[in-house]
Amino acid sequence: MSRKYKLTVLTADISRLLEESNNGVDKSVILNTNFDNLKFVYYRLPKLRKIIDYLLDSNIKEEIIKQDKFFKSNYFNYLKLNMECDVPDSVQEIITFYNQYNEDSYFSYKEMYNYVFNESSKKLQNTYDLKFGNIKEYFSRGTYCTYCSVCQQRINIGSRDLDHFLNKQYFPILCLMQENLIPMCTICNRIYKQTELPQLPVVHPFQVKFPIENIPIRLKTLTELEIIDADLPPEYINYIKLMDLKNRLTHLDIKKNLEDIIWAVQEESRKQVTKGMNFKSVLKIVNDVITDYINSELLVIASYFYINTKILESMNNSIFSKRIACKIHREVNN
Repeated sequence: MSRKYKLTVLTADISRLLEESNNGVDKSVILNTNFDNLKFVYYRLPKLRKIIDYLLDSNIKEEIIKQDKFFKSNYFNYLKLNMECDVPDSVQEIITFYNQYNEDSYFSYKEMYNYVFNESSKKLQNTYDLKFGNIKEYFSRGTYCTYCSVCQQRINIGSRDLDHFLNKQYFPILCLMQENLIPMCTICNRIYKQTELPQLPVVHPFQVKFPIENIPIRLKTLTELEIIDADLPPEYINYIKLMDLKNRLTHLDIKKNLEDIIWAVQEESRKQVTKGMNFKSVLKIVNDVITDYINSELLVIASYFYINTKILESMNNSIFSKRIACKIHREVNN
């Protein structure tokens, strides 16, 4: 049984406890009925008990249960704006719901995320088999094992965040839901990803391998990138807004990456250009160098593979390769 799945066992136990409590069954009676693991940690971990009690003391348990059940079976349908799923009123009007009930004890349940991911005790780790170096590492295996799901830069464990795709401020019940936890670099998550809920429909990184692959990015100048979103479907338009991708492309790390690509193309081209070579020949060398970089195996494993590929493709046989060739031709023949 995977560790990720064991986390879902914990959340399933809490969901069952919530539902039984809402049916009027006393908490102690519930915990003594096929809740051995939850009973063990509940009575031995005061902070965990306090967080769970926040949930059980809520005055809106019925709506919480509706939301919980809905997202367990319709999380991705909701994000796709699938009209066939029956969305609870409290989810459809979540901002209104939040503004009306944000003082309810339920909204303190989001603290469960920090407890499990940052502070969890050995008792909890052992009981639910969560005992591994850093739970964030597990959530970042597979497609996003060493890459940010947004910008696709290489990241290590120390600089990796787990983002709540649907903000836990509005949906505390989703704070431990595996589908809602997205591996991201600290730059994308802490600086650019919007705290507001996304407009729907919106593409989700677990449904599309690296959404940025399908987003047109090109050179605006030799020092600036732009996104061409005129023909993109709504789910990508909304994803770009949610991740603030247009501004993300202006961050120092990507600007430095762009500078490095331009420099590499110039330097490799300059090595092959000799004095007296005409401009047409210089331009061919520049475009051949760009093509070689596009086809390089090293590009595939590097940071920002999709961004870099789009940079090189928009540079190839364009006004930008002509500018680079012109600069080299002038320098070599002066």
